[in-house]
Parts: sequence; C-alpha cells; structure tokens
Amino acid sequence: MSLLTPIPMQTQENSATVTENHLCIQSDITIIEQKCNEIMQQGDVHISEGEQQAGLSCFSEALKMLSDVKLQHASQRLSRMKARCWRKYTQQQSLLCDFSDSASVEILLALMKKLKRSMKCCDAGLEKVKCMLELGRINVRLLRSSSPRAFFSLEQTLALLEEAYLHGDCLGIPHLSQALRTSLGMAYFAEIEEYSRNNSDTIDKNSRSRFLCWASGALLANAESVGVVDLNTPPSDTDTDITAQEALTMQLQQLTACPIESQQHTRDKIEEMAQITAKNVRQLPDTWTIISLTIGLSSELVITRFSVRNT
Repeated sequence: MSLLTPIPMQTQENSATVTENHLCIQSDITIIEQKCNEIMQQGDVHISEGEQQAGLSCFSEALKMLSDVKLQHASQRLSRMKARCWRKYTQQQSLLCDFSDSASVEILLALMKKLKRSMKCCDAGLEKVKCMLELGRINVRLLRSSSPRAFFSLEQTLALLEEAYLHGDCLGIPHLSQALRTSLGMAYFAEIEEYSRNNSDTIDKNSRSRFLCWASGALLANAESVGVVDLNTPPSDTDTDITAQEALTMQLQQLTACPIESQQHTRDKIEEMAQITAKNVRQLPDTWTIISLTIGLSSELVITRFSVRNT
C-alpha cells in the first residue's frame, strides 16, 4: 500500500490557477512600474525645460496609474515610486503656491499630508530621506512666510530634518548632502528668528541660541562646499541610489583619466587660491571669531562669524 496520497485533480487545478494569477499580477505590476517610470522621466524633462504645468500633468498621470493598483498587490518598489511621485508633485506645487492666499495654502497642506502618508509606506532608504527633506523645507518656508498655517510645528520640523540629515548625509551623494545642510541650516535660522522675537533681551546669553547661531551658520556656509569634490555631479534631483563607495570609485576613475598637465594646472590653481584666501583672512579684524570659512565655486570667500565687542 502506497504511503503517498494522490493530490485530487481539483486541488491541482486550483493551485495552477493561483500560480497563474500571481504571475499575471506580477507581470502587470512590472508593466505599471515601467510605464510610471517613463512618465516620471518625461515630467522631469519638462521641469528642467521650465515647463512646470506639463511636468505636473505627467506626475498627475503617474499618480492616477498608481492609485489603480490594489494595496495588497503593491510592492515596495511601487510604494517608493508613489512616494517619489507625490514628492515631485508636491515640490512643484509648493513653488507655485501663493503663501499669502489661504485657499492655496490649504491645497498645499493637503498634498503634504498625502506625501507624508506615502512616505510612511516606504522602506528606509534614499526615497524616504528625500521625502522627509521635501516636507521639512516646504514647512520651513511656510513657517517663515506670512501664512498663519503650517503642516508641522517648528520643533517637529527640526526633528524631521535632523532625522533626514542623520540618515541622508552618510549616503555620500554630494547634492543631497548640500540640500540637507541648507534646509537644516534654514530651519535653525527660523528658530533663531522665533527666539529673537520672544526673548530679545536674553538671546545672546542663552546656550541654545549660541548653538543655533553656530549650527545654522556652519551648515549654510558649508553646504556649498559639498559639491566641490565632484564638479561633474549635476545639482538636479536624482533617483539613482548610489553608495559612497561607488561615487568615490567614479571620482577616482575621472581623476586618473585626466592628463598630468591638467592635474598640475588644477593643483597650481588651488595653491594660488589658498594663498589669496590666507592673505584675505589675515586682514580680518581681530574681534572676529570665525566659525567656518569656505571658498565657493565662483572663488568667493564665505565667512561665518560671531559678532563680539559690538562689531
């Protein structure tokens, strides 16, 4: 007598049907991903050419396509794509928003709510950092505007941007680090403004205000220096998740491909710039306490300092 019980024919047919349906769903999701990616790329092209409305139409079309996918079938890649789409759509709408118009602000706040919801469905990674960054910097603009409404409080905004900075700056993507430092620096600056309005008599004596002055100045001054290492990195947004090691490898390959004469010219130029900078710094008043000193891409000298002895 056989110990193996034959599987009923009906069970085999049901199993085959489930497998076939699963493959069909996976195939449909792959097609949707590819189509959405093409539409998003076309939207990016429109935005880069200054055609904001055409770009918004593309992002809106991609969102409509993604909204038709049932939640139980959504993959992490689709969740990231949905968050990416809401991020780009909200970003462009924020640039068009009139912060003095309450109706326009309410529309923007509704979009930020959807962006936050889609961000929570993302796994930890580059896209989640970008969503936190976008929510944070839009909210900083709202807080510093004439609008009485904002999506987050200033304290919540700082916490959000600090978390984005913590997880994003270590990824080794120059223009992302630049955006993170600039946004966090502006958030600290917004707290300085609020603190000075409420505690104008004690701001210079408070340790928190001293930290804010230092942190804001250092972040804003050093944001521009992030991209100096790789001048070929475009400042526009990118959705390619590259590691710091890959970025460094690419930079080393570019450097080794340069002619020796070009490398020597670059080195001479840097030495000349350093000598000029040192000469300029020696001419600064003794009463200045310098926090940070950077050289911008246009050879401008950016100095962040404390004001002491009423200077």
